[in-house]
Amino acid sequence: LEQLAYGCVRRRDDVHGGGGGGAGNVNLTINLDGRKRDRPLRDQDFVALAPHLFGAVKEAVRGERYGRASSSGDGGVQAVLDVHAEHNACADAGTIALCDTLIALRQHNIAAVRALFLWKNEVGDEGARGIARLISATAVRGFERMWVAEVHLSHNSISAAGAVSIFDAAQASQYPRPYVGGGLAPIWLRLEHN
Repeated sequence: LEQLAYGCVRRRDDVHGGGGGGAGNVNLTINLDGRKRDRPLRDQDFVALAPHLFGAVKEAVRGERYGRASSSGDGGVQAVLDVHAEHNACADAGTIALCDTLIALRQHNIAAVRALFLWKNEVGDEGARGIARLISATAVRGFERMWVAEVHLSHNSISAAGAVSIFDAAQASQYPRPYVGGGLAPIWLRLEHN
């Protein structure tokens, strides 16, 4: 799984407007899309993989894998992440492990999550609470540009209680966040077919 972790972290050249990194931020994708593997990743795979993702992202940010060091951007964060983990069998334990790793990356000013794609998995209410913790823990005042902008959770097993935990986290974090160039930007949250 360590090899998978280091192989799935890639530079993202097609920066999306408004939510991407600022000058000096490296834009990375963690690509764990189950459609691009021999078999979808299971919940226990995500639990085992999560600690290796921390090292893989840290190495990518340092430039060892891309031949250049990056400078610090917004709030000391050096990279902006899009996390693609759709079409797998990730349930609550895997979601929590993944979110804990993403929180640690932000707390160490290594990377901030821009988008989290966990649609078509097996995420339930405990996993939703892990995502709520991610939203809360990464909403650092004064660095709204580095807040989570998108969470895609359609086709999972999240009940109204799990959805409310995510809504409450966004509200407590004072979304909508100030938008680049003025105005306000909400968090994009997809929860259909749960």
